[in-house]
Amino acid sequence: MDPVENYASRGMAVINGTSYIHSIALDNNSATRDSSVQYDLGRKWQQFDATVGLTDDSPAGQQIQFQIFADGTKVFDRLIDFGSSVSVRLSVSGVLRLKLETLYSGQAMIVHAGFGDAMLTGDAATVGATVK
Repeated sequence: MDPVENYASRGMAVINGTSYIHSIALDNNSATRDSSVQYDLGRKWQQFDATVGLTDDSPAGQQIQFQIFADGTKVFDRLIDFGSSVSVRLSVSGVLRLKLETLYSGQAMIVHAGFGDAMLTGDAATVGATVK
């Protein structure tokens, strides 16, 4: 699935020592404090799963705020430290637009926020589709 607004890197990400093949990465830095990407779900998906955290190539000692919005309503909000990860499982039943956002307040030149193995699941015809 391609984003409908903004851009995110796609591919493998290593988060907290674990490699995630199908990942979304957002870049943040001291000049660009926030980063986001949005997807049109078309109200046909049931669940969004991912493991979120700073990628292991980010500077140590950093932290980033991960937020997820479903049709403009915040459904996930967590500050995560470098070297930590959090599993996310959210209902997206009936959701038209999914927004993944990261907020950074540190001073590092660049940090990478990863949504590891980001996946949408829905009915039998669409189970296992990967968010790209």
